[in-house]
Amino acid sequence: MDMALIVGALFVLYIAAIYNRLQHLLHVVQERTANVEVGALGRNTLLEKLADGTGRTPEHHQLLIQLAGVEQDLLARRESCNADIRAYNAYRAQIPQILLSRIAGFRRIDFLIPDRTLSAGRPRTEDGTSATVTPMRR
Repeated sequence: MDMALIVGALFVLYIAAIYNRLQHLLHVVQERTANVEVGALGRNTLLEKLADGTGRTPEHHQLLIQLAGVEQDLLARRESCNADIRAYNAYRAQIPQILLSRIAGFRRIDFLIPDRTLSAGRPRTEDGTSATVTPMRR
């Protein structure tokens, strides 16, 4: 009887550890996605300033330099976010995590790709939907 109780307690602790790890990875992905969205908004702000500009002025040249820096920062943010998405999806896909993730509502997250429209200011996933990560259902 004591051995069954110990095994049961260890099993519950193991399930709790898996759940906590999935929650942590999901939180990191949500944070990185928000960072990408902030970078995309900054890029769109610069693009709007460039569109309103008069052309070859010193301010225009300065905005182009800033835009190049923002694009590099956005690329780095997107790569970092995709690395975290890859880690989340890989952990979620392992056995027994995949069983718990399906029960608890942890879904696969698509990688971020550059937004080619530049109109929305939000990163897009591979299937074209918003990159905002929705939390798990309870």
